[in-house]
Amino acid sequence: MKTKAEERWEHMQQLLAMEASGHEGPIKIASQRTLFGIKSHVEEVIEKVAEEDTKRCIDNLHNEE
Repeated sequence: MKTKAEERWEHMQQLLAMEASGHEGPIKIASQRTLFGIKSHVEEVIEKVAEEDTKRCIDNLHNEE
């Protein structure tokens, strides 16, 4: 099973190989943000909310004990 980093690297290699070979067919365009795994502001906010919710749930479990 490949990690996300390995999948991104393979995708980047494929895009670079197609560009180097002069491939003129339809190429799936990915932003550099997506290509290099840089999170958007929305993704960061969603992850922060999810982390806060997880922490709240864990705290509630500890308080019930």
